[in-house]
Amino acid sequence: MRTKITKHDIDIIDKNLIEKTDENIADTYDRLMENFNNNLDAKTDTFKNNIGDMDKVDEIKGVTDGETDGIDSEIGGGMDKIDGGKDSKSNLKAEKKDRFKNSNFFKTFYASLVLLLVATLVIGIIYPFSVTLAAQTLFPYQANGSQITVTLKDGTTRVFGSQLIGQSYESPQYLFGRVNGGAPSNMAVESEEYKQLIESRIEERKQKLIAIGYTDTEKIPYELLSESGSGLDPHISVETAYFQIDQVVAARKALGWKLLLKNGTYTPVKPGDVLSLGEDEQLVDYNYDFVKSAIDRFTEGRFLYVFGQKRVTVLCVNLFLDGLI
Repeated sequence: MRTKITKHDIDIIDKNLIEKTDENIADTYDRLMENFNNNLDAKTDTFKNNIGDMDKVDEIKGVTDGETDGIDSEIGGGMDKIDGGKDSKSNLKAEKKDRFKNSNFFKTFYASLVLLLVATLVIGIIYPFSVTLAAQTLFPYQANGSQITVTLKDGTTRVFGSQLIGQSYESPQYLFGRVNGGAPSNMAVESEEYKQLIESRIEERKQKLIAIGYTDTEKIPYELLSESGSGLDPHISVETAYFQIDQVVAARKALGWKLLLKNGTYTPVKPGDVLSLGEDEQLVDYNYDFVKSAIDRFTEGRFLYVFGQKRVTVLCVNLFLDGLI
């Protein structure tokens, strides 16, 4: 048999359910709040502990920061000392440098160095270049050693010597110059050895002159027996040159030399040369007048017309006698 449920029963059931539900919600809320409070207390304690630890950290950090500041201070002081030392050294070096520049040694050395450079430039470069340029422009013959250059019949040129240096001629067909002593001697002029050397040279030259025909040694000029101060004198006196004319003429006649006479002018003709003479040309023997004219042609006057004596250039006369100049 079925039980009939009324509306009143239903209301009682709903009321009971609501009351139980409210009790469950309240219990659940209480438990949640209790758990929340417990967790909050635990976290609060942890936070407090952490705060204590942070205080220690701050304390340690404060100590460390203090020590760091002290170390930085010490390092800064050390660096300042180092910088000060460097500045002191720099100042000391600058002071030493200034003292050196202002010293007498430096001033003397600097002046000497400047003088050396200027003298090298002026005396070693500018002056030689200027003198060489002026000499080559104004006096080319003298600047190049007064060389006697002859153009031969075949068109070639030949340098026979310098007008300033004596040549050694020992053949009777040429004029003799001064004795060529060769290398100079360092003997004392008053020593017996030097006197013996001079006497031996004089005797040697005298024997050569005797061999070619100068038998009367008393008449031989002293110039032909002795050397000049330099040993290379290219000149002899006019009288000494005239003294040799007869011997030169005799030697050239014996060798077969002739003279071609044309319009009053003599031209030497070598032995063996064959000539076709014209109507106004004449072949004659070597003679005194021709040799004398050669000597007169190459006689130089006194220096500035006052100093020294007249002198004859032996090399030029001998070249002229051969018909080369």
